[in-house]
Amino acid sequence: MTSETDNIVRPVGTAAKFNTSRHSLGLYRSVINTSRYTVSRTLLQQQQTSLATVIENALAAVVLRHGLLRVGIAGEDTKEPAFAHLRAIYMRRMIEWEELRVSSEEWDERLLRSLERRHELLWEDLARKPGWKIVVHHDPRDTGTALHGNNITEAVSLDISFCFHHAYADGKSGAIFHRDLVSALNSNSASASHSQQSPPELQNHILPLPSPPALPPPLETLVPLPLSWPFLLRTIWAELLYPVLVPAFAQRMFAQEMPWTGGVIDASSAVVRQRLLQIPQKELVRVLDACRARGATLTGLVHALVLGALCWGGKMRDEAAHAFRGETPISLAGYADPKFTDVFRAEDSMHCLVTAHVSVFDAVLVKRFRRAGSRTEEREALVWDLAADVTKNLHKRAAELPRDDILGLLHFVSDWHDFFRKKLGKQRECSWEVSNIGSMKSPKGAIMDGGSDGWCIVRSVFTQGAAPAGAAFKVNVAGVEGEGLTLAVSWQEGIVDDEVMEGVVRDMGRWLHGLGEGGRLDL
Repeated sequence: MTSETDNIVRPVGTAAKFNTSRHSLGLYRSVINTSRYTVSRTLLQQQQTSLATVIENALAAVVLRHGLLRVGIAGEDTKEPAFAHLRAIYMRRMIEWEELRVSSEEWDERLLRSLERRHELLWEDLARKPGWKIVVHHDPRDTGTALHGNNITEAVSLDISFCFHHAYADGKSGAIFHRDLVSALNSNSASASHSQQSPPELQNHILPLPSPPALPPPLETLVPLPLSWPFLLRTIWAELLYPVLVPAFAQRMFAQEMPWTGGVIDASSAVVRQRLLQIPQKELVRVLDACRARGATLTGLVHALVLGALCWGGKMRDEAAHAFRGETPISLAGYADPKFTDVFRAEDSMHCLVTAHVSVFDAVLVKRFRRAGSRTEEREALVWDLAADVTKNLHKRAAELPRDDILGLLHFVSDWHDFFRKKLGKQRECSWEVSNIGSMKSPKGAIMDGGSDGWCIVRSVFTQGAAPAGAAFKVNVAGVEGEGLTLAVSWQEGIVDDEVMEGVVRDMGRWLHGLGEGGRLDL
């Protein structure tokens, strides 16, 4: 009989302990990338097998492609968690089918409720089971007749959610997963006989994995993280010496305006609220053109619109919110050391390689926003100036990376569980987060033998769950090239007033649609 330690592939690494400890304490549970897949009924009928088998075979091919999908996590509640080799995966356990018997108008509402429930779940028995799965959201009235219905022209549509533990992957990796899944679906569909081809390793829904996978190295090995002495000394002073050596009254005297960051860090609930905004492709083109004309990116614009929504609408105007801090995750995949190309390629490999940049919206700026009142032109000028400024600072930080990044200091934290426990009941660091994973490529109009339309992806939705130790709320941006964009807004129940958040979502949607339709924000 083998023990867990016999299966160890490698330690998760210093940076990944940030995520394993958060999951172990219930502070961060999962990331979900949901893609909408379409395929013609004709093609499914030609494949002469069930839709469940079609998806299972394609998923098995993706698992064999990515080593991180073939491991569990041993010792997550210890100081030294490690990735553990899984010698077999029961594929049916990795696929959950969620029936949504609703109209197209009600679909997204039900989809979001399903995602909310899954964001609340912890991954169980991680040493023996993968920390990921897919959920196929479908209407059985549609998919149930895919193989036997008389309507052979209408496409079948599914929302497939890739749910995963954050130590396995990041948002961009979720897009890579879906790109590979749709590719596997089309590869199987292209066979001349149209009979579904399963990987030879897959037998009776069990995927044997006799050999440990070759994993990419941990973030801190894969990405060089050089530190300068000035950065190191500044950080040691700010994080370690200043709180101890400077009396509390002096700290208050010289402190900057405290930012609003919602309720204090509270791990008692994982209930999350999700809202979705959709920007059609025609509108998105105009939005991006407007951003380029003003030296801004969409990420910079979203930060500015969030600040505008908090200052100009809803309940936030009456709260003691004098300053804010906005966080932007930045992918480090492009900074990987090229000597590891045998196990990691930025465009093709899954990993969790993320750092972050914090934008400070101080009391002076917030006062300027609030004094704009209802004057549209002044509001619009403020938003575009801020969007351009955030964009400039993000570009500056990206040009400096990976030098002098906080990730280079993570090895100084000896116990991440203790680190996060000490944060409970204290103020959060950031007001909101804008995470933009960009637009993924998907095969469009792929034609299979016989003239049937192949599988393609027409929408991407990126969601995060409650983050008790993270920003008060999150705006997650994702798209598919040529198919528009989605913004998924999430917040932990009880941490931000629901009325405030509904106002933020409503205002952002109105402003972005106005920009996309008429070329002006109409603030």
